[in-house]
Amino acid sequence: MGQLKKDGIYLMYLRKSRADNPDESVEEVLGKHEKLLQDYFIREIGRPIPEDCIYREVVSGGEDISEREEMRKVLAKIEDPNVDGVACADPQRLSRGSLTDCDLLIDTFRYSRTLVVTPVMTYDLSNKMERRFFQDELMRGRDYLEYVKEVLYRGRYQSAARGCVVGHPPYGYNKIKIGKDFTLEPNENADIVRMIFNWYAKDFKTPGQIAAELNSMLIPPPKHTEWVKETVLVMLKNVQYDGKVIFGRKKMTVVFENGKKVTKRVKQKPEDVLIVEGKHPALIDHDTFLLAQERIEGRGYLAPKTRSPLSNIFAGILRCPVCGYAMIYHARKGNASNFYNCKHYCGKALLHRDLVPAVKTALQEAHLPELEAKLNSGEGESSTIQRQLIDRLEKQIADFKKQEVKQYDLLETGIYSNEVFLERNNALREKMTLNFQQLEEAKKSLPQAIDYEEKIMSLKAAIDIIDDDTATIEQKNRLLKAIIKNIDYVSDKNQPKGTNDFKLSITLNI
Repeated sequence: MGQLKKDGIYLMYLRKSRADNPDESVEEVLGKHEKLLQDYFIREIGRPIPEDCIYREVVSGGEDISEREEMRKVLAKIEDPNVDGVACADPQRLSRGSLTDCDLLIDTFRYSRTLVVTPVMTYDLSNKMERRFFQDELMRGRDYLEYVKEVLYRGRYQSAARGCVVGHPPYGYNKIKIGKDFTLEPNENADIVRMIFNWYAKDFKTPGQIAAELNSMLIPPPKHTEWVKETVLVMLKNVQYDGKVIFGRKKMTVVFENGKKVTKRVKQKPEDVLIVEGKHPALIDHDTFLLAQERIEGRGYLAPKTRSPLSNIFAGILRCPVCGYAMIYHARKGNASNFYNCKHYCGKALLHRDLVPAVKTALQEAHLPELEAKLNSGEGESSTIQRQLIDRLEKQIADFKKQEVKQYDLLETGIYSNEVFLERNNALREKMTLNFQQLEEAKKSLPQAIDYEEKIMSLKAAIDIIDDDTATIEQKNRLLKAIIKNIDYVSDKNQPKGTNDFKLSITLNI
């Protein structure tokens, strides 16, 4: 077994492994291992390893040496004959990669006659027996890594299947822990996400136009130094904004290109991708999200000037309640036989001339009286009881924050030990988290003061514009979209020929 020199030059290599406790940060793991090794060197040679000789692999792309910059620096450094050894917490910290990497590592240490120093054993790889011990440790670590990878993947899959979040939070959300699970909560950027979807799905702006608009508003982007259309497009496709959790869309796969091993993230088949309802709230209403996906899949990213002129005042509003897709408008000569149908033929075709008066009647006879009744009843007043609950929760949270400040004071003065502080602070944090959740729910359920007079005026304007010959189709559609969220058309496609009885269900935006 190799012997340490009192005056020797030693390097230290630190790296967080996939096998480490996932609840510990990189900094925590590296700090723990550094203390272990420094204590060992102080005990053995009477001094620690200096800071300029410590190499920390804070961010590692993978297990291969080619992806580990700090490891490559160490291997280059030990070519210097003055370097006597490299310290690490265990042999597997140096490599759990391929057989080629293991051979490279062993040969470099062997022929440079550099020791591998661990708190348990010091390896001299020029010695055949010690080299075999070291090689066995690397192989054991490599096999264990494959096992850990499989266990971690299964755990991540099961977590995602429960609706929990795996990975980094998307723009507009913070990642929070509830119990043992992680989920998402909206943050200060949530409104920006909603604005992006509305611009794209309802105002027909392109991803490039949206990026330019955000840059002009000086809104910081989630990546890069400015917004780009690719960032916007990725956001528009993200099902997490629709309240879903997705897992397994891409998978790390090793392939050979031009005789070299390359690790790539390969897109998986749709049937291999897990998409489930998440535990987090959606940022985008489902209809808007569907509209965005339909535009991505169908219309592409055509600028408004290149789109065909609008020919249908109900574009983007009329939907089939069976399949959820927009009804398709078919224009004929003379306009008398213009009609709508579902592309899946879920119901019978609907003539445009029949739809227009039906929509107008529904708005006049159902929705307008409903708003007028709410105006007269004073329904817009807020709930006193609900506001009292919110006030009480906010006061409790303020009290909890004061308690937390006191806990830190007690820790600093030495009255609390670290263990007592952590125990009591964690308990307090749990109470605060629960109160924050209750506060959010209370605020969501709080009836808002509503200006029903304004809503009535807007609805009357929408009714009037339907038959206004001076207004363009684009103007009519824009106003109707502002008032109407969607119109569901229900008809029996098997009804007798010559009849077309149908029902409309109108959901308002106001």
